[in-house]
Amino acid sequence: MRSAFSPLLYLLLILFCSLPAKAQTDLSLTINHLLGDEAFALLQSSSNNLGMSFEVDRLEYYISGISLLHDGGQIIEIEDLYLLVDASEPTEVVLGSYDISSLEGIQFSVGVDEDVNHEDPALWASDHPLAPQNPSMHWGWSAGYRFAAVEGTAGANAGQLFELHGLGDRHYVADGIHIPLSLEAQAGQILIEVDADYNGIFYDMDLSSGVVSHGEINEAAQSLENFYSKVFVGQLQENVSSEDLSAIPTFQVSPNPSSGRLFMTANGALAGQHSYTADLVNVLGQRVDSFVLTAEGAEVEVQQPGLYFLQIRNQGAIQSSQPILISK
Repeated sequence: MRSAFSPLLYLLLILFCSLPAKAQTDLSLTINHLLGDEAFALLQSSSNNLGMSFEVDRLEYYISGISLLHDGGQIIEIEDLYLLVDASEPTEVVLGSYDISSLEGIQFSVGVDEDVNHEDPALWASDHPLAPQNPSMHWGWSAGYRFAAVEGTAGANAGQLFELHGLGDRHYVADGIHIPLSLEAQAGQILIEVDADYNGIFYDMDLSSGVVSHGEINEAAQSLENFYSKVFVGQLQENVSSEDLSAIPTFQVSPNPSSGRLFMTANGALAGQHSYTADLVNVLGQRVDSFVLTAEGAEVEVQQPGLYFLQIRNQGAIQSSQPILISK
């Protein structure tokens, strides 16, 4: 029987297979929590632009609607990614792998978009940011989620209570925060750093007598407006020389995809003054395992199938990130 596979189709197949695959860049986001020029800490004394002193003992908020501006104005929207940011804990999130060479900006919103805001929190997996939280980040089926919950004390001798719980669909501004960036992919990754100065939440707010504002109006609404205009600033990437890059060891993971057991080997010298560790995080940015990397490499076993990201750290800073697929 004569084959129906024509020479032309055969040639096209060869040409298609010979095309180079598009390089994927791993992107991660770090939010640096600040009070002015200092690192944020609970119960740390600070003051707003009016000189009103305050101390925060709770600061949580949602981020959603993240999109990336890259390579001459192209836009990638990261769908179905919701972050519950707790300013008292480090915020380092794997955004995924994309065909990006240069990153010109990141956009996001504070809160939860209207399509999801009124869903039942119990429908989400228990480890999802939109699942029920303690303390609660949900106001009720009608109003939806608290977009931000900021609590503490203010006034003379920090003697006055304040609570700012902002919410409401009308306060969700799509692509409301736009942070210009100028970042080039290096060694297959782009690390985005965003500074969040939480003094800005209280901009032009009278805290002298304390304030308790829950809902969509008054100081609660003002705090959300300040989130959009006074809190977030991007950081430009410092230039790294080719000599610096060549001196950084890389790590090979095999097999990938894997049935659960991963082996990591180092390509390049591990200088004694450096401390390399690895975090395995899931698609929600949650750490599921951590281990130290040595010249002999490392072995790790993952029980739950799914997509993960392996983050290599040098002295605490993310150096590289790569996707890992576990299939069983």
